[in-house]
Amino acid sequence: MRQQVQVPAVFEEKEAANDYILEHYRDLASRASNHCLSANKRKEWKDIAPALRQKVIKEANLSFFKTLDFDVKETAKIERSTFHIKNIAFQTRPSVYATANLYLPKIEGRLPAILVAHGHWAGARNAGLFRQVALGLVNAGYIVLTMDAWGAGERGSVAHQEEYHGGNLGASLFNIGETLMGMQLTDNVRALDFLCSLPMVDTQRIGVTGASGGGNQAMWLAALDERIKAVVPVVSVGTFESYVMNSNCVCELLPNGLTFLEESHALGLIAPRALKVLSALREDNPSFYHSQMLHCYKYAEAIYAKLGAKEKLAYELFDQEHTYSVEMLRAAVDWFDLHLTNSRKQVHRMEDAISKEIDQEVLITYHHARPVFVETTEHFCRERGSILHSKSLLDEASIPDKLKELEDVLGHIEDKKLRQIIKKGKEGLWQKVVLECTNNQKIPLLLYEPAKGRTTSCKVFFHGEGKEAIPLQLLEQAFEEGSTLLLVDLWGLGEQGSPAALKLDEHLPPFHTLARSALWLGRTVLGEWFSDIQVVYRWLIDQQFGSLTFVCFKEPSVAALLFSTMHNLKSLVLYDSPYSYIFDSREGVDYYNMSIHLPGVLYWGDIMTMAGLSKAEAIQFVRARSMSGRLIDLETKQQLEKEIAVLKARWDQEYNINFIIN
Repeated sequence: MRQQVQVPAVFEEKEAANDYILEHYRDLASRASNHCLSANKRKEWKDIAPALRQKVIKEANLSFFKTLDFDVKETAKIERSTFHIKNIAFQTRPSVYATANLYLPKIEGRLPAILVAHGHWAGARNAGLFRQVALGLVNAGYIVLTMDAWGAGERGSVAHQEEYHGGNLGASLFNIGETLMGMQLTDNVRALDFLCSLPMVDTQRIGVTGASGGGNQAMWLAALDERIKAVVPVVSVGTFESYVMNSNCVCELLPNGLTFLEESHALGLIAPRALKVLSALREDNPSFYHSQMLHCYKYAEAIYAKLGAKEKLAYELFDQEHTYSVEMLRAAVDWFDLHLTNSRKQVHRMEDAISKEIDQEVLITYHHARPVFVETTEHFCRERGSILHSKSLLDEASIPDKLKELEDVLGHIEDKKLRQIIKKGKEGLWQKVVLECTNNQKIPLLLYEPAKGRTTSCKVFFHGEGKEAIPLQLLEQAFEEGSTLLLVDLWGLGEQGSPAALKLDEHLPPFHTLARSALWLGRTVLGEWFSDIQVVYRWLIDQQFGSLTFVCFKEPSVAALLFSTMHNLKSLVLYDSPYSYIFDSREGVDYYNMSIHLPGVLYWGDIMTMAGLSKAEAIQFVRARSMSGRLIDLETKQQLEKEIAVLKARWDQEYNINFIIN
């Protein structure tokens, strides 16, 4: 029997080589980019800039804490002949502290200051590259503040353990309504507040620079905060269009970004202040290719020209790789000298300035036990998620209102129509079917009809690793029951996968590329799956199937549950589904792939809210898990049963949910 249940491919080899998602998303990105450029070009920049700035603040969920005490903790002071360094931590949001180094020249009077934002190099603020940048700047007479970005350096999950702050960890912030970009920018605004509070800083002469992800932070900070008078982003400027279906961190992701602006507009928000872009000719990230930068620069140049500030904008290309080299540093210092000191100082010998490098260990703020106020993503998401979950249980909104809010959480959903149904013959027990949509998407299906003939009921299977991963014993059991079966590969899964995305995600969680790209376009992966399920559902209804059971595994369980809030189903059987969006543990954070995240979902409700709204006659959670893959225990099961009982009673619906632990 097992041999008969093998799951064949639907597409032929030539069809399988196509990358519909790559083509479709790049087309959507191109259209969105052109729309932003043309729409904003028709208006006066001074009229639209404030609205764009506020929209960025809203989408990034940037927070401001102007009156919050910095409560600076100084742990060491390092003396050198011409400057000294303070190892510090300061409060960036209530009870949250950032680890940093403050470089102070031994020069009398009020001095210009530079905030340095690091990128994705090991060591974060104290990576050799950024120690070099800080030394070059302090020796040129600038006060310098370097700070660990949210979740990086000393702010990782485990003290003194290197950690990538993006991936599923950084994306977990979406579920509590935050963004990694917004968390970083909130810190950076506070760093700027801190610099302005220092009596030795000339607040009219502050600049910012950074490389890669740090260059991205520098650009956004200057775009949103006019206290920055000069900015030098390094190997970081391209186009937002090029971010789609390319490799970038979630810290560089602005949800819905391409629905209202391009990167040239972000640069334009800096105008008429001084901006110099440094790019590498041997750049290896297509998002930051100098060709993309020049395309972006052309539009930004027009904005600067309209404001009569063309001389405040410049770029320079370097025959180098993705780095912040000594040559780039020299160019940055020259730019800051020109625009923050109103003069070109004598040529700085950067090699001399950085020759006596400071050891990384000396610059660490906390060498031993790290205080709890150095917040981590894990703890912040768990605490904030628990608070939001509790608040959502008190929300007495009506079913129509909750469903309307849910549409906003899911993002844009394409209402795809069927163009044609392609029957591709039979292989073994399976009829191969392709649903071709009007947007050229092809959804591959395997249909099994029992020997006694088609039934009016159908079991539809969705798996988070594609239909080939569906456990064979479950298919065997369904065969023996005489059920009509349908196996579906959803968007990005199995035969609907994107070869380009799979290649980019080689060393990252699955769906890293697709989830990021979707969010730039105002979409979510769960929304894309909702759309696919809707196409399949309508086709099944047209085929006179009156009773539908969805059998789902892992991430698609959430999509099916969401779909059931708006459509009638006989039942839902959800294997290894999350039972809550509350962050559980850093360990196991990649149990679910990055398709699972929904911006702001815990403000709206949670998994049990979806179950409470579901129109399915019965819902079975089999081996429900936490967001880190921990199996549900009896105590949690009983708590969830209480929650769902309250929700069902509130909405006058029958209790129809069962948890199977073993």
